[in-house]
Amino acid sequence: MKVISLKVDDALKKEMEKLRWINWSEVLRESLRKRIDEEKRKKVGYAVKMHMEILSEIEQSRIDSAKIIRRFRDER
Repeated sequence: MKVISLKVDDALKKEMEKLRWINWSEVLRESLRKRIDEEKRKKVGYAVKMHMEILSEIEQSRIDSAKIIRRFRDER
């Protein structure tokens, strides 16, 4: 397991010390995992949105597929 450091202000540290029974490392790991999952979902959501837009464009007109692929890659 790797170690990272985190800076908090004095007031927050004092509040954390009052709650010594809480495993702050686990709280932070859980928070980081949740944030990573949120970002992954956003990325998938963006890909789905782009996919739907591309399909819509294809249905509306005959666009060169190479142009569509280039657009998708450029917008990443």
